[in-house]
Amino acid sequence: MTYIGKNPNTGETRLLEAVEYGPYNDPRQKSPLATTNSVLLNNGGTLAPMKDFNFALIAPTTGYFYSGETMTTGFYVGGTQIKLCKPGCRPRTQKYGTGYLWHSGATGTAYINRFTDGAVWVSTAMNSRSGTQISWPTAGTTLPRGIRYLIVEVVGGGGGGSYRGLGATTRGAGGSSAIGVCMIKLPENGYATIVVGGAGAGSGATMGNGNPGGDSAILCGNYYLTAGGGKAGIYGVFGGTGGAAGTITTSGDNADGRVIISSNGNAGSRDAPGDSARVSYTDWAPEGGLWSWISAAGGAGGVNAYDAGSAGVIGDVILSY
Repeated sequence: MTYIGKNPNTGETRLLEAVEYGPYNDPRQKSPLATTNSVLLNNGGTLAPMKDFNFALIAPTTGYFYSGETMTTGFYVGGTQIKLCKPGCRPRTQKYGTGYLWHSGATGTAYINRFTDGAVWVSTAMNSRSGTQISWPTAGTTLPRGIRYLIVEVVGGGGGGSYRGLGATTRGAGGSSAIGVCMIKLPENGYATIVVGGAGAGSGATMGNGNPGGDSAILCGNYYLTAGGGKAGIYGVFGGTGGAAGTITTSGDNADGRVIISSNGNAGSRDAPGDSARVSYTDWAPEGGLWSWISAAGGAGGVNAYDAGSAGVIGDVILSY
């Protein structure tokens, strides 16, 4: 008899702490060990197929940044020795319940703190188990466990619009931000840094320019991706101008992160804010699925004579696993 959970005779735990698993309806592809009736899961001394206990081992992949994160087991199915994923090493762009693992919602700096037990917290302090817990220790049964890889969506803030003088041509609208989606590998014990850029404020002074949107970024080891904020709309006595687009800057792919997709923003014009830039990609997992995100739009110039401009849209960072 082969035991995946605890051996009822010795109490010894086999395999579970060392591999990625999920509920039986997990959308990720299952290992053959999850579907065969020849391998049984112990549950309180009772033996039955894994599916009877709503349990699935997740199949490894090939061709992805994280594909090498596997372990070879002593199990065989149909004569083939089975490999399984290490905990926290089989990411997808997906929601847990009604939301993502973490969504910024406000400007500022935060830290993704990972600890050797596999727990991960997003906090305003480095190396702190405070804030929002997004991963639980690998020794436990709360999912997700031991996260090492995250998909990160990064959006800068939109640029603000300028003041409008007496004539319509004196105003300028803000540019939209850049947007990027990447995958990072968290350190076993350490942190990655998140920066969320604020919206560029509209002009508040007579004959004033707007303000640029803030840059948003993810920094993890030697990898970084920055989504630049949209630039400010410019007031002009003899003709205003729109703000330039935000741009992407990155370290390039390395052992700590990879770009999935990115786009610069769109420039504003005299009369119209820069439209949001859109990126779409097939999920970085063999299950596929199309995902789309948009960047932060710029703010408009003053609408009526002697009006201040409006603010751009706030930046954003979203974490998925």
